[in-house]
Amino acid sequence: MKISRWQWMVIFGMLAFSLVFGQDYSMYSPDARKTLAQDWLQTGKAYLQVKKYSKAKNCFIYANRLYPMGEAAAEARSLLAQHFKVNLTYDAEKTFASFVAEAQRAGNTQTRINLYLMALDAKRDARIYEQVALAYLELGQKDKAKEYAFMAKEAGLPEQELDSRLKNL
Repeated sequence: MKISRWQWMVIFGMLAFSLVFGQDYSMYSPDARKTLAQDWLQTGKAYLQVKKYSKAKNCFIYANRLYPMGEAAAEARSLLAQHFKVNLTYDAEKTFASFVAEAQRAGNTQTRINLYLMALDAKRDARIYEQVALAYLELGQKDKAKEYAFMAKEAGLPEQELDSRLKNL
């Protein structure tokens, strides 16, 4: 069976789309994700200017997915509603819960830290600061562990409830 040029282009397009939109960004820090979201927003705006609407829409959706609590995502949601009648909303509680659940399933410690930090960007929570401290302790980074244990206490976690491994830092 011979594959036409058109079929090859479709296959290549699907492959490129899956490589870009199927990538796992959980190893990226919140700052890196914020930057990428801004880049996707700018790319979407460029596509919108040249009337490549499908590509623009996908870029805006992706900007929102990468860092939903940021300004780039808010602008992307606005552009989606304005140009494509797509209404995405940001819910801090759901975003927080989603990142926490993903972090709890993560096998890699640095991935777990990044996902917990994303959750903290959505909503400050003393127990999550404690989880970040424990993850840093697992990596052997005692200074970072101490820093996040302190943040957990400042966020309202009583000293007596702090994990015993963090009390002696």
